[in-house]
Amino acid sequence: MLWGMIADRGDAPVLQERKNTGWQPISWRAFGQRIESIGSALLASGLARGDRGCILGATGADWLAIDAGMMSIGMISAGVYPTEPPDRLAYIAGDCGARILFVDSEAQLAKGLAVLERCPNLKAIVAFGFVPLDDHPAVTTLDSWILNCDSDQGRFGDARSQVQADDGAILVYTSGTTGQPKGALVTHGAIAWQVEHSARLYHPEPGWSRPSYLPLCHIAERYFTFFAMHGDGVSYMVDTPANFGSAVTEIRPQFILGVPRIFEKFHEAFQASDLDKSIPHLAAALDRGMLIADEILAGREAPLLLRDRTRQDAEPLGAARAALGLERVQMLTSGGAAFAPDLLRWFLALGIPMLEMYGMSESGVIASNLPSSIRGSTVGKVCDFTDVMLRPSGEIAVRGRGVFSRYWGKPEATAAAFEDGWFLTGDIGRFDESGHLSIVGRIKEIFITSGGKNISPAEIESRLRASPLLLDAIAIGDGRKFVSALLQIDEIAVANAVQLSPDIALLARDSRVQALLKAEVDVANSGLSHVEQVKTFRVLPRALSQDFDELTPTLKVKRAVVTSNFSSLVEEMYSI
Repeated sequence: MLWGMIADRGDAPVLQERKNTGWQPISWRAFGQRIESIGSALLASGLARGDRGCILGATGADWLAIDAGMMSIGMISAGVYPTEPPDRLAYIAGDCGARILFVDSEAQLAKGLAVLERCPNLKAIVAFGFVPLDDHPAVTTLDSWILNCDSDQGRFGDARSQVQADDGAILVYTSGTTGQPKGALVTHGAIAWQVEHSARLYHPEPGWSRPSYLPLCHIAERYFTFFAMHGDGVSYMVDTPANFGSAVTEIRPQFILGVPRIFEKFHEAFQASDLDKSIPHLAAALDRGMLIADEILAGREAPLLLRDRTRQDAEPLGAARAALGLERVQMLTSGGAAFAPDLLRWFLALGIPMLEMYGMSESGVIASNLPSSIRGSTVGKVCDFTDVMLRPSGEIAVRGRGVFSRYWGKPEATAAAFEDGWFLTGDIGRFDESGHLSIVGRIKEIFITSGGKNISPAEIESRLRASPLLLDAIAIGDGRKFVSALLQIDEIAVANAVQLSPDIALLARDSRVQALLKAEVDVANSGLSHVEQVKTFRVLPRALSQDFDELTPTLKVKRAVVTSNFSSLVEEMYSI
């Protein structure tokens, strides 16, 4: 699939990468040549079909080229999150038996050198995008390595032709919220299936641009970058999510993939601005847009009079979108966590289709809302290229050609993950009357109160996170007589509400903040059954952090670690 596109599209751009002089296009032809050079150097270095290599670096064109170079000769590529510490790198490289490691900075090289002796199969480290300060016999630079290898184009072509659909292509290491991550082996055939059918699902137009800013070892970023390539779009390589905002204003994309927190920042930027005052009639246009959004979410067509009014609102709404860098956006897609209903209404009111979707490292896209059928608090309808069923427990099971092959080196975990050919996701779901799927929670996270009630924390936490004052919430109740919660506040929003300095530790102790949050908890409780309702809460004195092992690289909360780190607050809630 990839090489057909390279041959057909030649000098057309496939990627854009930021240089000192601005964004620079990379053509399909140049990208293909880079992949071939890397693949040939891998072969000349003695690597072959079935061998594994790791990439430790930020999102960029060379990351993709190295990834494709390995896959093109039948190697298995394992991406590592740039934020991973040396111990996790040692675990992943050792688990998959990586023979080569690619790193993109001195900091990442230091991690590689620190684990070299702990990974007996790891023989070489290749630095890309920089020149190491010190020499080391196991280290070379990418360009020197390519230049010094006795490359043979014929050998590369032969190796490429031998790759089969059932061969492993990539290892995606899961987030590891409950222990060490498992390497999900995804085949070439599964990738092709997902990419081709996702294009049919979303109907991208040639030339669409998008920012590629999540780590490329993240399955969603990897798939959607491939998806953009398949649709003849252009991905702008953004090296870190911290540069996402500036990149959006520069490239004015048509399509953005993200997690809810990324999209919350657009709303926060809007609230911090005076756009509703500086753009004539915007406030009224948004009010009418909210009514339209309600009709969309209910599956109804907006009344004719209201639709006529929205034509008059096009100018102020368009100006607001332009101020946010979103005037060319055709769709936004969010996954990884529940999307707040009020935030969804706001994007729809602006005239932007916001599509919440659901997928996993092991399965790719499972379900998605579409512009023609958007329902709040759901992840949309099941994709027609994937089979889904709900087990009697409510667990979502998936079957199809896009599902992963196995967990690397873990036959017992693989056997436990499948039943009669169905992959067991571990997620609990339910369908509404229109066929839209909602994610209720994780089976492993269900807790049982001392009164014997089974409770899924996901619904509780989703309702709490809907508050504009909260960034996160962790519901607690396993073996306890009632449900409580640890709350992570948005210190800027809370500080503005109570007119105090945005000091999270100070705010956590303030009585006015406690009263403010009690009202927010009461709102969340109004939609919960009596046993699910949060009876008391505590505000975290600092933000959750990867530095304290409380978040995975994909920013999922490690529940057990958080409750352990803040055990004094937890016990305080139950000593009342």
